Amino acid sequence: MYIKSIHITSFGPLKEKHFALTPGLNIFEGPNESGKSSIAMFIKFMLYGLSGRSVGGEMAEQKKYASWDTGCAAGVLLLCDGEREYRIERELYVPVDQPDKAGPRERVAVTDALTGERLFRGEVPGVALFGMTEQMFCNSIFVRQLKDNSIDGTGMAEAIENILLSGDEGLNSRKAAERLDRERKKLLYKNGAGGKIHDLQQELRRLEGLRREATEKNGEVIALESALADNTALIDDRKKKGAQLSALSAAYDTLQRKARLDAALACQAETGTLKEQLEAFASYGDIGEKIQTMERLSDNLKSREAQLRTMRRSLAAIDDTLPPEMTEEEEADVRAQQDRAKAARRGRKSAFAVSLILFVLTAIAGCAAFFLREIDTALAVGAVIFAGIVAICGIVSFVRSLSRLETYHTILKEWGVSDTEALGDAVLEKIQLSRQRTDPASDFCTLEREIAEVQKEADADTQALRNCAALFTKEVPDTDIMTENAQIAAKELLTEKSRLQEAYHTAAGRLSAFADVLDPRVREEIETQAAATLATEAGQISSRMSREEAEKARRDAGFFRSTAETGQARQVELEKKLSALRAVTASPAELAERIDALQESLSALQRRYNGIAAAIEALETAGNHLREGLLPRIVSEAGVLLGIFSKGKYPSVGVSKDFSMRLIVQDKVRDLEYLSAGTQDAAYISLRYALLNVLFPGNPPPAIFDESFARIDASRLSRILTMLSAAGEKGNQSLLFSCRQLEGELAKDLIRADGSTDQVISLGKEG
Repeated sequence: MYIKSIHITSFGPLKEKHFALTPGLNIFEGPNESGKSSIAMFIKFMLYGLSGRSVGGEMAEQKKYASWDTGCAAGVLLLCDGEREYRIERELYVPVDQPDKAGPRERVAVTDALTGERLFRGEVPGVALFGMTEQMFCNSIFVRQLKDNSIDGTGMAEAIENILLSGDEGLNSRKAAERLDRERKKLLYKNGAGGKIHDLQQELRRLEGLRREATEKNGEVIALESALADNTALIDDRKKKGAQLSALSAAYDTLQRKARLDAALACQAETGTLKEQLEAFASYGDIGEKIQTMERLSDNLKSREAQLRTMRRSLAAIDDTLPPEMTEEEEADVRAQQDRAKAARRGRKSAFAVSLILFVLTAIAGCAAFFLREIDTALAVGAVIFAGIVAICGIVSFVRSLSRLETYHTILKEWGVSDTEALGDAVLEKIQLSRQRTDPASDFCTLEREIAEVQKEADADTQALRNCAALFTKEVPDTDIMTENAQIAAKELLTEKSRLQEAYHTAAGRLSAFADVLDPRVREEIETQAAATLATEAGQISSRMSREEAEKARRDAGFFRSTAETGQARQVELEKKLSALRAVTASPAELAERIDALQESLSALQRRYNGIAAAIEALETAGNHLREGLLPRIVSEAGVLLGIFSKGKYPSVGVSKDFSMRLIVQDKVRDLEYLSAGTQDAAYISLRYALLNVLFPGNPPPAIFDESFARIDASRLSRILTMLSAAGEKGNQSLLFSCRQLEGELAKDLIRADGSTDQVISLGKEG
């Protein structure tokens, strides 16, 4: 059963607010005065209304939550129960103008949300739907923001008994027994001084007196004497049978205590075995932490391997851009290329200059030969020959300049430069690039060092990962396979450890219920009494009896004792009749008929009286058995929950009849007031949730926690939220109101089996 939606029309500081809820855990988070407590009280208002009385000096609920302007509190709550939805509408109007002249007016209606049919007319919705009153609601599933989360035990045991017996808190075994007792008193008072049976007995005595007065015959006296003898024999028989049945009942009770002791010893042995099995896990340390360490190291290793691949690709890319490393000879040869280019450029200039000079000389010689031909032919011929020789030399020098120019351009083309200065830069750059692989300051060498450092870290992570994995699996060369095998084995160990812990806490909870028989002195007493009982005939017979047979023997013993007492009373009356018989003056036959009829009526009433007495005894026995078995169930459940919340630190609890709590630590009882506030809150939350689980194992109502975890640390809070979230997967709804964001952040890590998470609703500050 869960709340599907809430629509607040007007309630305290809230107006026109709508919230859609999920069947599991719903967390309302917001700062102070954001309306969280008002939403929680609105749910109680819809189910049970608001009180108009001031308690403990606090403001009355009606005055506190009805609007101060309009005096109105109203809204709608939609509640789902299986395939059926209930729509609860409630309006409360508290007059604000003349409160003394007109009292509050309230309207509440519960309808079927699908058909519109009106349901539970004149009933309180919370009582009709949950089977619990407002007091029970506040003592179990409505956990307020109080300094003391303890439970008001007044009437709690009776209220729980009522729910389990009849689903009606107004009816229980004690009240039924009281009604039967009133019927019994109508028949006969305990002191025998009143009631219908007493009146009939009085009348019977009167008639018998008349009959005795009516006859003085010796035969009647003999008949009375015979009746007295028969009645005496009957009394003796009833007493004997009553004593035999009482002995059987007592022997059965003794053997049942021995059977309970045997069950306690078996539970004690089971607890010890589970404890030994759990101690075997100590060698592994914190398995969950080891799993997280392996996952972390595995992730680190994968990250570093990816980083190494990236860095090695970068190194290869740099290596591809670098020329081969040159030897000194190769480096000298490269530098010679620059010198050759410079030499070719200088040679070309020199040869070109020489060729120009020679061509000028050739021209001068030619001109001289032209002018000397008229003067001296020999000189002219010599000038011509000289001009030819100089011209040839000029041509040769010009050709050499062209060759040097070609060599110069060839070298520049090979290096891809335009002049000798650029060639020098290119030569220097090539020499520097060839030295990158050995230069410690180069990017290549820097990247090689970084790769070595990352590889060292990866090797360290690999070794740490293998060392951790070796705790759970055998050594194999492949680290990934070894890690995967180790994680599987560790998770299986963790699952088995959790199963054993749960079984241990369950067994410890059961064992706490046997504390009364495990005391060595009590145990010795029980065993001694059981051995003595089995040595008797009653013990042998009772050892083969069922519970029903034992209860029947107990009832029959009571019946025989009662009939023996009745027979003794009749014995007295018969004796009185016999003494007064001769004084009777009326018709003996008529008186005999009237007496017979009266005795028949008296016997019928007596049988009814005996039946009522047996029914009272049966009801009281049933109520006692229920109350005796109820608290251990609640204690066991609360102990399991607190053991989970405290991670096994407090696996057992004790709960008094007034529902106050104590913790059992290493077989020692500790009162809650000596422990931290967070531990006290966790203990009483465990008890409240145990009440919910015991009273409503199949279809529980929603649980409401208003700032109930403020004093509980994050670790225990995480386990509480895990429990509430897991319960949510089974349909148990929980509504949690908190001014912190911690609950919401912890809930985000709780992923359900279907992949969904619990709902977190953020509330802004109310204006």
